[in-house]
Amino acid sequence: MSLLPTFFGNAATLKPKDHNIIFKFVPCTGGFDPSNKAHLSEIENDNNLKPGSISSAAWLKQADRHANNQTVTSLKVICSSPESANHLLHKRTYVSGHIVAVTKDLREPLRCNKCQTYGHIRTSCTGQETCAHCASKSHSTDKSPPNQSPGCVSCGPSLHHCSYYRKCPIFISKCEALDARYPENNMPYFPTGEPWTWAQDPPKLSTSPPIHKPHRDLSLPSHSQDGGWTKVPARHQTTLNNFTVPGTSQTQSNQSLPSSSPPQ
Repeated sequence: MSLLPTFFGNAATLKPKDHNIIFKFVPCTGGFDPSNKAHLSEIENDNNLKPGSISSAAWLKQADRHANNQTVTSLKVICSSPESANHLLHKRTYVSGHIVAVTKDLREPLRCNKCQTYGHIRTSCTGQETCAHCASKSHSTDKSPPNQSPGCVSCGPSLHHCSYYRKCPIFISKCEALDARYPENNMPYFPTGEPWTWAQDPPKLSTSPPIHKPHRDLSLPSHSQDGGWTKVPARHQTTLNNFTVPGTSQTQSNQSLPSSSPPQ
């Protein structure tokens, strides 16, 4: 800290690192306003956070772009510390009395919404305006004709999907390269001094549909009219709260995992 003025002058300052998370399914038809500090303080109070834990928040999509019948949307929240962010990620999180889903704001490849290529944003773009829906250079994205065949600037005309398609092969490969550069992308929490925050996400399951039908437990009542498949109740599922050491009959309790009880 004391060396900063020596090398950078007395005007040098330190900017705290932001810890960005995403709230999903946040009600947007009520009176909640993310730009209102009092409303952010209410979130802190409802979720047992210290004052100032939330630095700022903003809708991912501007309010004037919400659909007329839209009732929920996503909110970007910037926390002042990794502990505050992890608290919201791990506990049940409430906004205006509603439980919302919370995830980390992961690093993703930058795609320009002007020319639709990767590596920069519109403000530094020198390319030509290109439609994100059909890859045409004759019109902008907001003026794309209806029922136009999709096209991707990155993949070319051989693959029929839009430039913003989340399963675009180019987008996926760039995400994988980014994950390799930033291992924190594979962690559900922000790493701190707590060992459990260094856990990584489990490997992604295959998206291919199973070739067999799910097992039907005839001992359990079916709630479907056609006698369909019944999900096994949670009480029959295995958890890591208690486990047996292989080769012995001793049962141990896993006390290292954090508690998931909702805030009081």
